[in-house]
Amino acid sequence: MAKPKKQIHVVELALDTTGEDNRRIEGILEAAKRLINTTLQDGLGIVDAIRNDPAWDAARKMPRGATGPQATDKQRAAHKARSEAFNAVLVAHRFSDANFQHIAIEHKNAAGFQDRIGSHIAQKLGTRVFNSCQEYLWNHRGRPRFKGIKRPLHSIESKNNATMLHWDSENFRLVLNKNWSIAIVDKHSTLKKDEWLWIALQGKVKYCRLVRRYIGANRDCRYYVQLVMDGPAPFKSSVQGNLAEPDTM
Repeated sequence: MAKPKKQIHVVELALDTTGEDNRRIEGILEAAKRLINTTLQDGLGIVDAIRNDPAWDAARKMPRGATGPQATDKQRAAHKARSEAFNAVLVAHRFSDANFQHIAIEHKNAAGFQDRIGSHIAQKLGTRVFNSCQEYLWNHRGRPRFKGIKRPLHSIESKNNATMLHWDSENFRLVLNKNWSIAIVDKHSTLKKDEWLWIALQGKVKYCRLVRRYIGANRDCRYYVQLVMDGPAPFKSSVQGNLAEPDTM
């Protein structure tokens, strides 16, 4: 039986960046884009090798079988045999999330991106590429495309809130490395006006996401932090009032 998914919610805050911050963030996103592209190049090579493997074609031709409550033992055995045949090919070609994360870290280190991309960020980029290649391998989506001028990379994220790219809940700042952090826009006014936001920020941050957006007709560039929080989102005060028990006196 599959484990129930843990509840999360997202809190988004605008970052009060300077021109120097913008330049450095663009350098991070450029490095992340190049890392995705090199990892994707390797990933597509793995997918092509899998599809050209005779064992993959043999697995595709095996009886599908069935696993439902009405399935016979023979059908279940056929389903298991086919799944094992596919998995054997995937293992032989090291087609796994863990290997794609490893590939991304190797490219990060080879490119000298250590000052811009932490290991956890690189691993999340590797996972992103693996997921797109996996959907392509099973014909759920088309061939993944490389990032470029017309298809830029707009976000990166970490795996936890303890390494590069994490939220400083005490000072309300996004920390990009030990010597560089960015405050949110108009912190005091924002928190005073939004009670829900203040309550939400008291929760546990699982990890952070740095997001770039182009705003308005002039396509002005703005940067945001998305805090992926543990647990369900708190109710707004107006909703809490509606949920309160009616006065019966």
